[in-house]
Amino acid sequence: MNIKLFIWKKAFLGTIMLSFLALGLVGLAWAQDREDLDLNITNRTDRHLEKKTIEVSDPTAGLKDPLIEAIKAKSEANRKNRLHQADQYNYTKSDIEELLEAGASLEDIYRSDQLGNEWLINPKKLVEEKRANNQSWEHIASDLQMKKEEELSGLLKRHAKAQNTLKNKKMSTAEKIEILLTLEQQGDASLDSAMKVYESRGKRGLDSMKSQGVTR
Repeated sequence: MNIKLFIWKKAFLGTIMLSFLALGLVGLAWAQDREDLDLNITNRTDRHLEKKTIEVSDPTAGLKDPLIEAIKAKSEANRKNRLHQADQYNYTKSDIEELLEAGASLEDIYRSDQLGNEWLINPKKLVEEKRANNQSWEHIASDLQMKKEEELSGLLKRHAKAQNTLKNKKMSTAEKIEILLTLEQQGDASLDSAMKVYESRGKRGLDSMKSQGVTR
């Protein structure tokens, strides 16, 4: 047999066998990749369905925070017992973002808004006071009530004629103080006009009235 021909035939057969082997390996690899891909898709689908199921069946979804709801109830109760029922302080979106970024909690925002409108004090100042003095909202609320009641008592002694009018009106302690502070500047004769201005325009109306000067 011709050795060169034999070698060529062996090489040719070897090449064919290697080709079949390579095709087999490629097919096996493709099948494995396909299996991995199918498994990956299945896992992703399962996780997606599992997540959807958790979201739908979550028993806490849509529940309201009892603490925040209690604060809202206090705000509404105070609002109904005021002469000027509209809130005189309202947080803007930028105010809330600023407070949250500074570390304020949701309770801080709602509580300061409630107390600010109840006692006619800028709510942001209340948040600053709470953080500066590391006080609880319960302490701040109690302290505000005590100080405002003392202030009202002193003003009523100086404006005794206004007591009956204020007593017969549904008004908060803070509102009475604002009216009496106006009388401090404008005189007792301005009581009726001060009441009308406050009822329609609130604290801003009284501030405008004061800026017009003394009318004793």
